[in-house]
Amino acid sequence: MSYRIGLNRFEGDDLESAADQLAKVFRITKAEASRIVIGLSDGNAWQFQQITSTEQSQMAENFLSSKGFEVELHPVAEDMAQDDAEPAEEEPANTGNKGIMGKIWLELNKKR
Repeated sequence: MSYRIGLNRFEGDDLESAADQLAKVFRITKAEASRIVIGLSDGNAWQFQQITSTEQSQMAENFLSSKGFEVELHPVAEDMAQDDAEPAEEEPANTGNKGIMGKIWLELNKKR
């Protein structure tokens, strides 16, 4: 199954750090990420428009939840997911160097 990732709220204290995380994970500008985090703090929901797989969605949900975001996964019909799908790129598993899941993988595996 495929999903769209929705964010309903941000409950953390550090808006700037949250914006940095969103900018990196979703590959958007910091200004856009800041607007999203402020909107979430004010009670406005946001949805990432790209479709992600079950595995990617669950990984993103775990990561974003740990950062103070309230995450909701929205199922997407398979035929709709194929219509929106971009051509697949060959990428070794868990390289952490491309896209949203690579960024999440790097964050989850950082030495703390």
